[in-house]
Amino acid sequence: MLEDIFEVSPGDPTFDGDLKTVIERLREDERVVWVGTDRFVPAEAIPEYVFSVPENLHFNESVYLGPEGNEVDILLEDEGLTGTLRQDIMSPLAQDVLDEEPPAEPSPEPPVTVRCVLKFHHKEIGTFPLCQLPPGYFATEPKICQIEVELPSGQVAQAWVNNETRLVYGLLDWYNTVPIDTGAVFYLARKAWDRYALTWGEETEPAMFVSRNRVNDLLELRARAEAEELPNFEILRTIMEHYRKGIEFITALTEVSIVRRVRRRVVASLLSGYHCFYMRGNVWVFDARRLSQGFDKSRRKYMVQK
Repeated sequence: MLEDIFEVSPGDPTFDGDLKTVIERLREDERVVWVGTDRFVPAEAIPEYVFSVPENLHFNESVYLGPEGNEVDILLEDEGLTGTLRQDIMSPLAQDVLDEEPPAEPSPEPPVTVRCVLKFHHKEIGTFPLCQLPPGYFATEPKICQIEVELPSGQVAQAWVNNETRLVYGLLDWYNTVPIDTGAVFYLARKAWDRYALTWGEETEPAMFVSRNRVNDLLELRARAEAEELPNFEILRTIMEHYRKGIEFITALTEVSIVRRVRRRVVASLLSGYHCFYMRGNVWVFDARRLSQGFDKSRRKYMVQK
């Protein structure tokens, strides 16, 4: 605008001041919306879906009952979690949109390059949760920022960062080229506050990678869980039975989340609260012989009252 209309170029001594003045005036103009750095768009140009958290990212808060009509999906206070679970639930890989810790203050010098791990539900709709990224990695103002993402193909995608919903939107077309359903690792490098480069070398996060065949098994379990209204405990038990040698908490959470969107503290509480689950080394194991022992009464004092 400065160059085409006012004939002021970046090398001119008044350029910085003139640019600041134009941006300030545009931010006062109701016909356009500021979307970060020196970007403005017509008020109706921001897609409607950018303003909310998509439905498939909401958590299932239903109450499910066991065969005897009792509620089995207990929730414990963090003090009642066993093993390494109190640390595990704080991992950025365990957190997700609508289930994250309050974000810390933005770093004055955030890293240039960050490692990102793609989750199943986000791949379905082209989003990415900000909780995986260091605070301040993207600009924190305005509420909604438009960014450009240079893709491995050389194409540039227009994406959106919503600092209130805590999501990045607009990556679906690239996600569709990734042959991994969950656990794919990619990297974002900041070239400018409104331009990023995305690289992917077929790396996966071992604790979150799920093969296509296993995903199909979990989707079958999802259909069964919906039809039979299975408690979260039954979903977790069924998954754990598949892994005789045990699995990490992040793996259990990843697979449970494919079957049903369940909060990380629910999965951690179930592992801590029932005798049939226990830690062996660094992994969680299911012991069918302990199933009849039910809930660990020593955890009762930590139960969250609903």
